[in-house]
Amino acid sequence: METATDPLLYRPLRLVGMVTDAVPFVVHRLGDHTFIVVVIGSAFHVYNLDKLALCMVSRPAHGPITHIEAINQVTFAAVGSEIVVFYRAKITQTLSYHNAAINGLLVVGHLLISFDVENNVNVSN
Repeated sequence: METATDPLLYRPLRLVGMVTDAVPFVVHRLGDHTFIVVVIGSAFHVYNLDKLALCMVSRPAHGPITHIEAINQVTFAAVGSEIVVFYRAKITQTLSYHNAAINGLLVVGHLLISFDVENNVNVSN
């Protein structure tokens, strides 16, 4: 139990910002737990947000991940002009809907919306 006289120097501290890439992270709930998905180069890490404990590390994609979205146990990662689909940490398929580099991903309900630098939008189920 902490008291008012405990020095701040020895209190535990965890920082998510120290383990992320420049790609924005994704926060999502799965059951009673909240998870955060962060990009590290061509792979991603999943942390349990309650404990800030590393839960899973994905297999690397074929290039650097520029955008990421997650729903349930499926993670969508934009790599160049392709979307790499992960189930948990395993790559299950690669979607090639765009001819230009993907500029963003968004999950709305059961739909995946992606748009590229040429302002082309794709909505997939």
